[in-house]
Amino acid sequence: MSNASSVVPALEVKDLRVTFSAGETAIQAVRGISFSVFRGEAVGIVGESGSGKSVTAWAAAGLLGNDATLEGTVLVDGVDLAGLDAEARRSLRGPKVAMIFQEPSRSFDPIMTLEKTFLETFRAHKPQTTKEEARRRAVSLLEEVHIADAEARLGSFPHQFSGGMLQRVMIALSLANDPEILLCDEPTTALDVTIQAQILGLLRELQLRRGLSLVFISHDLETVAEVSDRILVFYGGLIMEEGPKSSLLSDPRHPYTKALWDSRVKRGSHYSADALVLIGGQPPDPQIPEPGCPFAPRCSRVAGQCRTTLPGLTVVPGGRKRRCWFPLEGP
Repeated sequence: MSNASSVVPALEVKDLRVTFSAGETAIQAVRGISFSVFRGEAVGIVGESGSGKSVTAWAAAGLLGNDATLEGTVLVDGVDLAGLDAEARRSLRGPKVAMIFQEPSRSFDPIMTLEKTFLETFRAHKPQTTKEEARRRAVSLLEEVHIADAEARLGSFPHQFSGGMLQRVMIALSLANDPEILLCDEPTTALDVTIQAQILGLLRELQLRRGLSLVFISHDLETVAEVSDRILVFYGGLIMEEGPKSSLLSDPRHPYTKALWDSRVKRGSHYSADALVLIGGQPPDPQIPEPGCPFAPRCSRVAGQCRTTLPGLTVVPGGRKRRCWFPLEGP
């Protein structure tokens, strides 16, 4: 849960703007995002593809490439990443911040056993780690993520694991250097519904037991709600709405938040009985951002100023924020 008394948030993002260069084209992926994640808090980031979710996480992990121009401030435990060189940013990954990616099979070297992968991970930050120590710690981490017969599985290769088991191994590797912040970039996307639920439960368990600051990213609002205390709704490289999970889901104030919630695939539903609700239109083009609200072309409540003037992110009672000229009214 959030700890408002913390003087320094675990992660603080201030007016983040990220632009990618593609030849002479500028792609405005993130257009001015600010938020904080406190120690022990689980924050969900939700939005459609292209909304800036993953780019924000990559910026927080110091992973953006040379084709990205970053403006604004990203503070990890009070340290500004912009003031660090590549080696210093790398040194923060592991002890301070770690990241779990989607499709775990792409994150492993197919010709390395788990034992070699763990050894390499440990030695990246502690070169003096012995093989015996690495093996002992790897077994402990694998047991923590509920891998059966952990010691024997150290000799296995990635292809010998199912997708769900491989994601558990990925989570164990992300915890290898005891990070304070865990960034989860759609870690359940490639998994079936049953395994997805198990991974969500595991992440929540680890977050609470270790006191991790967790940032969970997904395009599915219901999935984000499973592991989050607070939710940020992204669209067009901006935050559209922010608030505690319970009030944001029961009383969405932004039309986009309500549209996301209404368009979810309800657990246990069947297409023959429950028709899917779609959000009409297309997400905005990051090469040509809308001059006004990015959701205006798809919004049923659109009026003149929505198309011409971007609304600010307004603070409303109950720890809520929303960016809308004509917000939905509460119950």
